[in-house]
Amino acid sequence: YTRNGIRYDLICDIASSRGFSDYKRSLKPGGTCVLVGNRDKVILRLIYFLLFRRLLSGGRKFRFFIAKINQKDLNILGDLLETRKVRSIIDRRYSLDEIGEAMQYLGEGHARGKIVITVGSDMKNMPSRGRSQQ
Repeated sequence: YTRNGIRYDLICDIASSRGFSDYKRSLKPGGTCVLVGNRDKVILRLIYFLLFRRLLSGGRKFRFFIAKINQKDLNILGDLLETRKVRSIIDRRYSLDEIGEAMQYLGEGHARGKIVITVGSDMKNMPSRGRSQQ
């Protein structure tokens, strides 16, 4: 999503895995990026951002969120996903038999969304690999 030319009002990156320049390029002026992750990763990114705020922000807002997993928050997240207020980007789907291919694809850095491994034999009803799913 950071290289498709589309600019967003809001980006919520659960993995907090992109560089600040990717977020800046993908946000509309005045847009907001929320970086979510584990405590150590988010704190390191926050310190880096605070040191270089003027260079990194370019009129965009960055917010940092440390995930605290509890039942109430998981229910809220589930509701947001069900109502499609938040969308998960699925890059590719693989069967369990194809896990080697999936790991290779992921390891090479090609994934632009989540990689889904399906356990079971009902792959015929699933979209083919290589087509992004939302």
